[in-house]
Amino acid sequence: MNIQAKQFNFNGVDVLSDKQLGEHYKIYTNYVNKTNETMTALNSQTDLGLPDHTYSKIRGLKVGEAYAVDAVKLHEYYFGNLNKQNSKCEGKIMDMINKEYGNYATFEKRFKDVAQSVRGWAVLSYDKTFNKLHICGLDAHDKGVIVDSIPLLVVDVYEHAYFMDYGQDRVSYLNNVMMNVDWKVANDRLAKVVAAEVSFV
Repeated sequence: MNIQAKQFNFNGVDVLSDKQLGEHYKIYTNYVNKTNETMTALNSQTDLGLPDHTYSKIRGLKVGEAYAVDAVKLHEYYFGNLNKQNSKCEGKIMDMINKEYGNYATFEKRFKDVAQSVRGWAVLSYDKTFNKLHICGLDAHDKGVIVDSIPLLVVDVYEHAYFMDYGQDRVSYLNNVMMNVDWKVANDRLAKVVAAEVSFV
């Protein structure tokens, strides 16, 4: 079964240009296509040759699948929480931020510091094992994710996310994009994961 690229309304985003967002969306759709291509190859071929952990056809396909699928999901989280509406952090997620980091300012500084320190993604997630918030830093789509944690807020820090508008100025991009976080979306994600709380550890 093929996955379909989701549509996003960027009308509420005022810190990135239409061109920047449009080109970024094209990158996302390419990951959707590569996910479908990889899954089709895995599902349609009964003989993938001899397995080997250094190089084999099945290894290449499974590593590629994880990279592409994670890229799709992370872009969807990012595009989904990018909106200047509901940009005030409040509600349950604010309560958890205050509990974990003391106050919002401390949290935002730590989140931005992580975003400045990695190559790919900064993610505020809910760790289902420890029932707490956790800031993850990913160098690549499949490098740095914490097992059993669910993304609540995702910011893309690859250069392709901002270079047309900000050049190499990642600091300004982060300052501005944090003012375009739709915290209602993050709260809705938190509510869903807490409501379905299951941990097998």
